[in-house]
Amino acid sequence: MGACIIFIIGVIIQTASINRGMLITGRFIAGLGVGTLSMVVPVYQSEQWAITWGILIAFWIDYGCHFIKSNASWRVPIAIQMVPANDPAVIEEFEDIKEVRLERETVVRSYTELAKYPIRRPAHGINVIMYFAPSIFKQYQRCHNMLATIPAILWVDRWGRRKTLMIGSFMCGATYFIQAGVSYLVIVMVYLFVISFAASWGPVGWIYPAEIFPMHIRSRASSIATASNWLFNFVVGLVAPILIKKITWGLDLIFAIEMEVIFTGSIWAHKDAARIAQYDSGRKEKSDDV
Repeated sequence: MGACIIFIIGVIIQTASINRGMLITGRFIAGLGVGTLSMVVPVYQSEQWAITWGILIAFWIDYGCHFIKSNASWRVPIAIQMVPANDPAVIEEFEDIKEVRLERETVVRSYTELAKYPIRRPAHGINVIMYFAPSIFKQYQRCHNMLATIPAILWVDRWGRRKTLMIGSFMCGATYFIQAGVSYLVIVMVYLFVISFAASWGPVGWIYPAEIFPMHIRSRASSIATASNWLFNFVVGLVAPILIKKITWGLDLIFAIEMEVIFTGSIWAHKDAARIAQYDSGRKEKSDDV
């Protein structure tokens, strides 16, 4: 609730902004709320595809507001973020999780215990496409991002987290290697990349940290994983425009190599958390250590 209040304050400042300073301040405050929420949510829920639905709806709202010939073209999309949302299923899940609070009383006193748990939060390049797609090509529809999430919802438990991440890393890396030749091929590869990401690292990258850690360190571990994710978002968003101008196609090569390194690392570093209840992951970890 506190994070939501912080976020709403930031949105209000953005909506009422009359200069660049107010807009940046509002974005910063809203970002504090988003950062907190993105850490908390994966801890309390496993699988959901509302995020990609939100991306799709937000895209079309922004597209529609683009035709408004006044300041409302940017004030309306920002103000809409204040519309609250609630779901009885989320409340019920929260009540279930409260029943295991006793296990959290054994929380570790040091972050060093987290070091033994391998986790990859890759700077996979999805943010370059989402942030700077207009610079890459003029027309870009994002419906496929939402649709590609469906396979992850239906089959991620059957495939397993580890296999899904491996396939996603390989496919994302492959699309970077093939981005050469005619412009139409580049557009096709961008579509395939977003589809591969949305069906693998997109959803699984959020639920995996919340599943593999035992209860007594889960909150701390999820906060570290989420912080690293937002750090990569910031770095990629800051550096990508410069690299696009300086090395052009070389940026694709960097991400391609990185994704294949992540694919190789996933073979031995990622444990499959599918079919393991969240409150059982700690017991399994102890059993594996024995």
